[in-house]
Amino acid sequence: MGYPAYYHAVQTNALGAGDRVWANLWNPHATIALQVFYVSLTKRSTGTGTYTGAAYRTTTRGVGGASDAPIVGNHVDNLAAPPSGALLDTSVFTTVPTLETPELIRWQASGRPAGGIIWTVPIDDENGIDLDRAIIVPAGTGLALAQPVAGVTESMEVTFGWLE
Repeated sequence: MGYPAYYHAVQTNALGAGDRVWANLWNPHATIALQVFYVSLTKRSTGTGTYTGAAYRTTTRGVGGASDAPIVGNHVDNLAAPPSGALLDTSVFTTVPTLETPELIRWQASGRPAGGIIWTVPIDDENGIDLDRAIIVPAGTGLALAQPVAGVTESMEVTFGWLE
């Protein structure tokens, strides 16, 4: 068995005209880093047009409309809750996390239902996940999925996968 691996999925609220952030994976631990190997964001509802999104490092957590703490069931082997105490906050944020620039990943996706992105780290049969390509979320920081410019969007399905 390798590192403890976790997946956590949430549904976000729709964003209003002045909103940017769909979700923020926050690492509150003092010493443990998260190694993010999977990120997905897909549109839940019908609509037209495209939308643009990006992944950003965050230096403050912000205050989300909802906060969800992963549990034992989010561990791939159902063994333990994340020792980091990782949290997944979702829109609509009353206090927006501080987004660092530059963007880590940027995409434009279809406005159709389920239009979105899936980003993964390569896995090989011999060595498992290529951690050299994971996004590291150091202690006391986060990783947010947000719009580069505020604007109205429908609700989204968001999933993060990480190792600790």
